[in-house]
Amino acid sequence: MLEKFISLRGAGFVLIVFLSILSAKDASADECYVSVTNAAELHDGTVFRIVTETDGFDPAVMEVTAGEGFGKTLEEGKEMTLRGDAPPGWNLAGVSCEAADGATVTETEHGVRVECKDGSAEGVTTCSFMSVRAEEQDVPAFSEFGAIAIGILLGLVGAFIVYRRHGPRRWR
Repeated sequence: MLEKFISLRGAGFVLIVFLSILSAKDASADECYVSVTNAAELHDGTVFRIVTETDGFDPAVMEVTAGEGFGKTLEEGKEMTLRGDAPPGWNLAGVSCEAADGATVTETEHGVRVECKDGSAEGVTTCSFMSVRAEEQDVPAFSEFGAIAIGILLGLVGAFIVYRRHGPRRWR
């Protein structure tokens, strides 16, 4: 009797394991992987911020330097917004993405939105934020002689106003 119970229990265990293997789905097939990099023209150690907003989570700020990046896993049916914030003296020139099978990429005002429709363990969606140094603008300025000329001009205008108010004086 005990032998029958053990053999039935063992057969039940083998049956459960076998059914689990047959019905098991690859867990990573329900996810999309997103790789994000910052491609800046100069590798001077400037820190760039990339904000990631995912459904159900608070926004995360990732700080990377030129040429660095990070990866995010996105569950099937979810979407993530990536937004680049350029530091002072830099401009965000654009974002380019290559969507993997099962993912779609939509451009937004300051970044992109990645949606994982059908998870794929093999494909990787890659997004690259391009940053360029802001062009320095020339500030118009007077030279030394220009400033002296303006001073003389203001002095003459002031003298003219005083002359017109008080009129010419006669000497006695």
